[in-house]
Amino acid sequence: MGKSAAVVIFLLIIILGTVPMMTHGSTVNGVILRANVNEMYIENQPIPVQVQALYFVNSVPQSTSITLDVTVQNLSSSVSFSSVYNVSSGIPTFIYLKPLPVGLYSFTAYATALGQTSQQTEMEFLVAPPPVPYTASFVSGGLFSFHSDMLNSTGHYNVNYTFTLNVYYQYPGGAAEEVSSYTNITNITLRFPDLGQTVVINVVDKYGWLNGMNINPAEGIFSGMPYSYDFNIVNQAPFSSIYAVNFIPVIIVIAVVTLIMLFFYRRLKG
Repeated sequence: MGKSAAVVIFLLIIILGTVPMMTHGSTVNGVILRANVNEMYIENQPIPVQVQALYFVNSVPQSTSITLDVTVQNLSSSVSFSSVYNVSSGIPTFIYLKPLPVGLYSFTAYATALGQTSQQTEMEFLVAPPPVPYTASFVSGGLFSFHSDMLNSTGHYNVNYTFTLNVYYQYPGGAAEEVSSYTNITNITLRFPDLGQTVVINVVDKYGWLNGMNINPAEGIFSGMPYSYDFNIVNQAPFSSIYAVNFIPVIIVIAVVTLIMLFFYRRLKG
């Protein structure tokens, strides 16, 4: 092998050795966008969407203002509108879309800051009439009471506004399993046996709202917590330990009272 070939190979080795260093030292700048769009919103009310955008330089987050471009389109028509919002980098923020009529919509957004643009975020959501009002609660012994608050002109339950109740059992260490479902309900009372389980009930109205009386639009919560009753709660920590701790003072009081009674009994005998 000649001297010239050896020099070429030596130079190639040097160049290849510097490639990882050059790649490692390259700058990584950009914008990341996250948007929490609920599946359903209430018609003709402001629509809260929680967003968080992060601008970074050399993989290090930076404090700056970020521009958020949002487009909402009614998927059953060609009607759409766009809005621009300014948010702070790295800080979760609620933006409010304008009130919308009932329908299926798409949400499209991207964020820009200092010449950098995020990937586009696309989601779909429904706008529905407000949840149908009802009253539901568990009482002692696993008794569940439910009735619609929608009445007709004669003061009876309005059969045009019915509900579905889905009942689940969950045992300690296991997953919840559906055991029964009640449809076209306006009022019902259910009593469950004590099998050491947790009873979980989801209430669904005619518009699809899940536990609609437990939602909180002001905080962006549009899916309500289910109703539950735990038959085994007194045997579970920390509740079992709480019962034990509360029982100790009772034992002490009984012992003190017993000693006092023995003291006076002996005085009387003496």
